[in-house]
Amino acid sequence: MYFPKEILVSTIDHAIEYIEDPEHWTQGSLVRSADDSYCADLEKPNVKVCALGSFMRSARKLHCDVRVADTLAIRWEMQYGVSISRFNDTNDHNIVVAKLREFREATRIVS
Repeated sequence: MYFPKEILVSTIDHAIEYIEDPEHWTQGSLVRSADDSYCADLEKPNVKVCALGSFMRSARKLHCDVRVADTLAIRWEMQYGVSISRFNDTNDHNIVVAKLREFREATRIVS
């Protein structure tokens, strides 16, 4: 599926803005409630999400199309050779956010 660069970059920007706050980030789960219990609703306020969850949350909120997140996840794996979920779950918060920023810049340049 093709999405214009602007849609991809805006989704990444929104995802970064959300999980920059460590209170909104998690590992080992797509989404958790603020108290770390199981939660299935990405749209709830103050949920904790992994990097992929942040793409999904942002794609739904900004573009009403989760396929934007799928496209970003595929591009991530092609670029870095590891799924965004595995990267999220094997690195600390600061590294994940820094890599998301790097990915945003690469997406701005190449699309």
